[in-house]
Amino acid sequence: MGLCDIFFLTSTAGLLKRNVLISFVLLIAGVTHAQYTPEQLKAAYIFNFAENIRWPNEGSRNSFIIGILGHNEKIINDLNDFAADEKIKNKPITITASDSVDDLITSNILFIPRVNNQNIKSIFEKIKGKNLLAVTEAVDDKKYVMINLIPGSDNTIRFELNEKNIIEQDLSVLPDMILLGGTTIDLHELYKESQRSLLTKEEQIAEQQQQLDKLSSDLERITLEAERQRNLITKQTAEIFDKQNRLDLKIKQLDSLTSEIEQQRQQLADQQALLDEQVEIQNRQQLEINSKKTELEEYTRRLKNKYEEVDRLETEIDEKQSILDKQNVTIATQQNILYIMILIILLVLSLIFLIYRGLRNKKIANRKLEEKNRHIEEQRLELERSYKQLKELEDFKETMTDMIVHDLKNPLNSIIGLSRDECSKSDLKVINESGKKMLKLVTEILDIHKFEESKFPLDIQNLPVSNAVVESINEVSVQLNASSIDLKNKVPDQLTAKYDLEIISRVLMNLLTNSIKYTPAGGEIEIQAEHEDNIVRVLVSDTGQGIPESKITTLFDKFSQLKKKKYGTTSSTGLGLAFCKLAVEAHGGMIGVESEPEKGSTFWFTLPSGDEDKVDDVDSLPDIAHIGKLKNYGFSEADKITIKEIFPRLRKCKVFEYGKISDILEDLDENISESVEDWKNDIINSVFANNNIRFGELTSDEIFTNKSEE
Repeated sequence: MGLCDIFFLTSTAGLLKRNVLISFVLLIAGVTHAQYTPEQLKAAYIFNFAENIRWPNEGSRNSFIIGILGHNEKIINDLNDFAADEKIKNKPITITASDSVDDLITSNILFIPRVNNQNIKSIFEKIKGKNLLAVTEAVDDKKYVMINLIPGSDNTIRFELNEKNIIEQDLSVLPDMILLGGTTIDLHELYKESQRSLLTKEEQIAEQQQQLDKLSSDLERITLEAERQRNLITKQTAEIFDKQNRLDLKIKQLDSLTSEIEQQRQQLADQQALLDEQVEIQNRQQLEINSKKTELEEYTRRLKNKYEEVDRLETEIDEKQSILDKQNVTIATQQNILYIMILIILLVLSLIFLIYRGLRNKKIANRKLEEKNRHIEEQRLELERSYKQLKELEDFKETMTDMIVHDLKNPLNSIIGLSRDECSKSDLKVINESGKKMLKLVTEILDIHKFEESKFPLDIQNLPVSNAVVESINEVSVQLNASSIDLKNKVPDQLTAKYDLEIISRVLMNLLTNSIKYTPAGGEIEIQAEHEDNIVRVLVSDTGQGIPESKITTLFDKFSQLKKKKYGTTSSTGLGLAFCKLAVEAHGGMIGVESEPEKGSTFWFTLPSGDEDKVDDVDSLPDIAHIGKLKNYGFSEADKITIKEIFPRLRKCKVFEYGKISDILEDLDENISESVEDWKNDIINSVFANNNIRFGELTSDEIFTNKSEE
């Protein structure tokens, strides 16, 4: 047992409390390391390394983490045994293992078994700069080690130390480290020696490159000369083509040889790179370079032979050129005979042309006559089409007039019938809705005309989209209640756009009215809005009967329903969607619909996006739930009992489930007090404003204890 081994066992005796007696016997008797397993020796080394390294902020550390790359159960068990009894710098120890380096980055010490040596470079790059001490095993490339364990043939273990890499990890080596039996790697001298060898090899390669450049220049000159000779050879001589193909083949062979030389040069460069990494294989690389040099000389000799072959081919080309000159004389004689034949043919063609021109003039006269007859027929068909269009326009005008009268007649009948006697509150709502329908029809006819003539002024403001949504919901609330349809308002409060509040509110009202009209009772309508690049997309979806694909293309045309149905089955003029299209396009946006029969429809339109930080003030904003403290409603005991009866159902509803909330509120007695009526209206306002916080406050017991209102 050497001196280093004795010191190692002495320094590790404190760590091996469970084997104190064994360590003492080893020191006295001088027994070999065979009494300990290799894993126990490695574990002891790792603990000693940790004790002899100065760590950043080691005084403030709570514990030391030792990571093992892989799952070597023996060394993990030995390290756990040590960790149970010992501490590093008076700190507790945690042992962790994983197959991934990324999972072990937070360790203080990382043991990398030799099975991972083929990936040591990539592992070293991942842990570089992480204040982490890497302990490797039998790594040959010393650039990627910090402390490298080297097992001996006699069951001993020594180690080598790359202090440069340890310092780069912001760690420092204590003086006692080298006493453990390690050696320091002198990479600086190794690097200088490899650089001197590299310079010598570069000079040799530069000389070979000059020779290669000269050969390439000669080859290029020969190739150009051969190309010029090939251009003089005509297709009449098959043998010359054969020689040319052979010449091309030789040139390809020369190119192949040049490519092989380039590959050999690249191999030499790769070998030089290896010289920077391993000094032990320099002699073998030198032998390989000499071998490649011999091969290069052999390739040069073969290239010279190819040049001689090219010279021979050039001589053959000259001989073929002589034969070609003789053939050219024969061709010139044949050309003279050809000129005489051409003259005779021209005379015959002139005679044929005179005959053809006479026949063509006759055909032109016949064609002009046919053209006049066809023009007369087209005029007749055009007159028939014009008459048919006038007839259709007259029918359309009559149908449209009947439709407008029909749409105005129903609201007028409601107003007249309900206003004869004393009106109830519900009658007044119906009268109000009927008047709104009449006004809406007249307004849409006028506004469409203005939009089409570009005479409609827009009051563009930077406003939350929810303002228009709440106003439109207010307008259709009576229809929603009558239809038992659940309306969900999912428009974010903070989403803004640039639009005319009145116009876009009417657009949304038209879309909601359309959805209510074609959605069965118990169905659902949902309003959403989303930000896309520089636009805001607003969507109104329903679970109605859907729209056939054949009708979608004309859905936004004026009086589109008149074109599809007769008056007796049509319930509106179709002006609402036409107004929506013109209004959205006036804002610079687009409108469309996606629908599938029996599965519902989604109408959408776009508006320019706004600035959330610069919202404009408006004179009249939609009614929303009270924003200050809760009101003092002044409920009586009877009022409290009435409200508490519906509290459980209200608390189960989401704020956007307008239909369910409206149905629950309708269950209240018609003769409720003014306090309950006021509370009911605030509930509806919070739903319209999509104010979940206010909705929760209004359905809490706090409304019964509040004494004042701010």
